[in-house]
Amino acid sequence: MQHFDRFNARDALKRRSENSSWSNAKPRITPETWPAINASFKVKSGAKVFTVGSCFARNIEEQLSLLGFQLPTLQFSVPNTEWPGLRRNGILNKYTPAAVCQEIEWAAQIFKRGDGFIPSDADQMRMDISDTQVVDMHLGGFVPVTPERFLERRKDIYDVYAHAFSADLVALTFGLTESWEDTQTGLHIHQAPASRQLLRKAANYDFVNLDHEACLGFMRRTVEVLKELNSDVAIITTVSPVPLNTTFTDQDVITANMLSKSTLRSAVGKLVSDYERVDYFPSYESVVLSPNGIAFEDDLRHIRDGFVGKIVQRLTAHYFDITDKTATLIQQSAIALGTEKTTKSTPAFVALDKLNPDIAALSDDQLNIYLRNSWRIENRKKVHLIAKEIMKRPLRIHRHLRSIAHIFPRCNLEKELKIYAQAVLDKDPDSTLANKCLNLSAA
Repeated sequence: MQHFDRFNARDALKRRSENSSWSNAKPRITPETWPAINASFKVKSGAKVFTVGSCFARNIEEQLSLLGFQLPTLQFSVPNTEWPGLRRNGILNKYTPAAVCQEIEWAAQIFKRGDGFIPSDADQMRMDISDTQVVDMHLGGFVPVTPERFLERRKDIYDVYAHAFSADLVALTFGLTESWEDTQTGLHIHQAPASRQLLRKAANYDFVNLDHEACLGFMRRTVEVLKELNSDVAIITTVSPVPLNTTFTDQDVITANMLSKSTLRSAVGKLVSDYERVDYFPSYESVVLSPNGIAFEDDLRHIRDGFVGKIVQRLTAHYFDITDKTATLIQQSAIALGTEKTTKSTPAFVALDKLNPDIAALSDDQLNIYLRNSWRIENRKKVHLIAKEIMKRPLRIHRHLRSIAHIFPRCNLEKELKIYAQAVLDKDPDSTLANKCLNLSAA
C-alpha cells in the first residue's frame, strides 16, 4: 500500500512546529485566511515568469507585472471577435491538468525539434467546420476563424509557450477535473463541445471526470517535460479557488465542485512531495476559508481584485526578491484599488503620491495603476502629467481602456481618449468599449 508520506514515528513527532496544531490556527484564519508558507526557493527580481492554467492565472500575472517581472502570456492578445472581455489573453485559459499538460507537451515537441512551428503542428487542435471556418479545440470559446487566422494564431501561441522552457519560474494553476476527451486523438478539451457547430460532432467526445490518479499523471508529465527542457526552472502550483460554473455529473454543483477541488488539491499535494523546486502555494485555502464578502465578488465565483493582490503580495514576500520600492508601492495601490470602500486617504494611495515616481520609467501596467491612484486622491495635475506620458507611448492596451475611458473625459482629455480608443480599434475593430469611447460627444 502506498502512503502519502511515511516517516518513522520519532521523526514525525519531531516535525511538528508552532503551526502544527489547530488550536494555534485561529490567527491565520480570522478575519482572513493566510496559511503559513515554507518556500523551498527564491526567484530573483525581474525574472521571467510563465503562467498557465485557469483564469486565476490571469489574475496572478497582472499583479506580478506591476512588480517588474516578465510575463510572456500577458503580452498575448486576440480581437474581441475571438475572445470578448478586458483580458484578451483569457483565450489561453486551461482549466484541467490534462489540457495544461497537452499544451505544454505540444510546445515541447516543436521546441525539441528545433525548426520552429510548421502548419502541420496544429493539425491535432484543428476542427474544420466548413471550407472557410476552423475551430481551435485547445482554445477557449471555440470561435471559428479562417484557416489562415487559425495557423497565424497557433504560431503565436507556440512562440508564447516556448518561453516556458527558458522561464525562471512556471506557475501552474489547476482549475477543475471535468474534461472532454476526443475518442480518436486523445486530445482533452476543457469546455463542453456545446456550441452550435460542435454539437454535430459531440459524439466524438467522451465526458471524463478525472480522478486523483489521472490528475497526478498529467501533472507529473507536465513537470517532467518542463524540467527536461529547463532543468533550473522553479515551479509553483496552485489550485484555482474559482468554482465550477456548471457540472456535467448528476451531482449538485456544490458537491461536484468540492469533489473537483479536493481531487486537484490531493494530486498537487502528492506532486510537490515527489520533486525538488516544486512548491504548492495555498491561494485556494486563503480564498475559500476567508469570508465570502471579502474574497469573492457578489457572484461567489470570481475573486475580488484586491484579494488577489493580497495573495500575490504574500506570494512575492515568500518567493521573490523585490528590491524596487516604487513597484512595491504600486502593487500596494493596486490592492487598495481592488478593495471596496477605499478612500482617497488610504495609506497606499498617499504613499505612492508622496513618492512621486519618475513616470517615464514606469511600465505601461504600472503607469495605469499610477493614473488610477492619482485620480482616486483627486490630484488632477498629476493625472494630466500621467496622461501626457501615456499618449507618448506607442502601445495601446485594451485592458487599460476601461480606466482611461473613466478618467480622461472627467479631466477634459476627450481628444486623448479618442486617439487611444482609435488605436485600440485599429487592432480590434469589434471592441465595444473602444467604439463607445469614439462616440462620446465633444461636450
